[in-house]
Amino acid sequence: MTYLTLFATVYIKPKWRMLIIACLYYFKWKSGDALVGFNIFCGMLLAELSIDQDVASFAAAHPFIQSIGSSLTIIVALYFCSYPEENASWTRWSDGLTKLGHYMFPATVEYARYYPGLGADLLALGILFNTTAKKILSSSFLCWMGKLSWPVYLLHAPLIRTVLTWVLFGASTRPPQGKDQQGNQLPPGWLPIANRWVVMFAIPLFYVFLYRVAGLWAQYVDPKCTQVTQWFEELVFRDDAKDEKPILMS
Repeated sequence: MTYLTLFATVYIKPKWRMLIIACLYYFKWKSGDALVGFNIFCGMLLAELSIDQDVASFAAAHPFIQSIGSSLTIIVALYFCSYPEENASWTRWSDGLTKLGHYMFPATVEYARYYPGLGADLLALGILFNTTAKKILSSSFLCWMGKLSWPVYLLHAPLIRTVLTWVLFGASTRPPQGKDQQGNQLPPGWLPIANRWVVMFAIPLFYVFLYRVAGLWAQYVDPKCTQVTQWFEELVFRDDAKDEKPILMS
C-alpha cells in the first residue's frame, strides 16, 4: 500500500497529497492496524512536512511556538510510549492512560499497541521541529548506531537465542516434569538462570558483542549483497533500459 499510495499521488499537489495521506492514516487508525498501518502513513506525512516550505516558514517565524510545542510533543510522546504491555491497572499513571484510551482509540483494539505507535509518531513529529533534539541525534556516535540499525535488526534474534542463552543458562537442562497431588502432569519447569553477577556483566557485554558483529556484517556482508543485487539487475534488465527516458519523473 505504501508504494501504491506514492505512485498514485506522485503528480498531486503537496497539500492535497498530505490530505490524502492524513485520510489514509485515519482509515488505518479506525481499522485497528496499529502495528504497521497508521505508522507507515505517519512516516509519509512527516516526510511531506519536512520539505514543505509553508511549514518551514511558519516554524522559522514563530521560534517560541516551535520550541515549546515540539518539547511538549516529545514529553507527551514518551508518556504514551511508557504504556505497559500488561497489568496497566497496577499503577495510577498507566491506569489513567487506559481510561484516556477509551476516548481516543477504537473499541476492541490493543492499547499496548496503539499507545507505543502513537507515541513513536508524536516523538518523530516533536524531533522534526526541535532543533536541540536534532542536534543531539546527529552526533557521530548515534549516527554510527543508526548506520548499524539494519544489521542489528537482522542479527539480534539469532544471537539472543544462541550466544546470550548459552551465557545465561549454560549447558543446563530443563527440570523434569512432575505431577500434582491428583496425578496430573505439571508443565515443564523453568531453566535455572546463572547467578546475578553473570547476568550483570553478560547482558552489557552482549550488546557490545552484538554491535561488533553488526559492524563486521556492515563491513563485509553488505557489500557482497550489493554486488549480488547489481549482478541480478544486470541479468534481468535489458541493456538499453538505462538509456530510455523516464516516464513519470521526467
